[in-house]
Amino acid sequence: MRGAVIPLIYCHGLPGSPCELNLFGGAMPADWWAPDRAAMPAAAGLAARFDWLADAVRQRAQAFSASGRLRLAGFSLGAFVALEIANRLPECDLALELIAPAAPLAEPSLLPQMAGGAVFVMAARHRACFAALVRVQALAARLAPGLLARALLASARGGDKALASDPAFRAGMAANLRAGLGDGGVGYATEIAGYVGDWAAILPTISHPVTIWQGEADNWVPPAMARALAAALPGCQALHLLPDHSHYSTLRVWLTKQGG
Repeated sequence: MRGAVIPLIYCHGLPGSPCELNLFGGAMPADWWAPDRAAMPAAAGLAARFDWLADAVRQRAQAFSASGRLRLAGFSLGAFVALEIANRLPECDLALELIAPAAPLAEPSLLPQMAGGAVFVMAARHRACFAALVRVQALAARLAPGLLARALLASARGGDKALASDPAFRAGMAANLRAGLGDGGVGYATEIAGYVGDWAAILPTISHPVTIWQGEADNWVPPAMARALAAALPGCQALHLLPDHSHYSTLRVWLTKQGG
């Protein structure tokens, strides 16, 4: 993957890590930064995590302000993180790029359409069960990441079907999951608990320009969720709907558009 023209900060999905950017070959461009949120202090609560990330983005935005607008990208549940960061930085010149973005769960009818819907219900209503599930996932990521990746991809649809049968992609997913749950799932659990909460109120306050990339065959983030997110963000400039693409294949399309 060749370097991007404009520097970019990338917020990975969950469970995930900066390894997401290597799922399709190549390496992260030198002018990109993908914070490893699993490496953040375990004691840091959700607000502290977002505040730290916002401060780091602010510093990079200020350093780049003489040359242009900094890009802030979020994939899947990483879109939640990117939007929380943007909400803390109204003064910064940022452009948001959201890929297969997980939006607030304000519409209950969308949950049954989400492959991870049962996990979100558990996180919201049965916290002890969710904590136990995270421990199991973290153990699986450490001892048998390939099996965990296979389970994650079992419901693959659209463009993700071909990826699920690709040994190189499966190996990359295993490495991504192992890295993403390497802290025992603490960061993952903290951010999921925040995601299932009520954060829809921040969307109308985010005035930064936003571009959304969404696969029409995505069964992790339904296209209806991306449409609702686009309607709620006053700065949304484009919603790119990709026929036949699903979750990770949409990420691949977006990465290709960056010059990779």
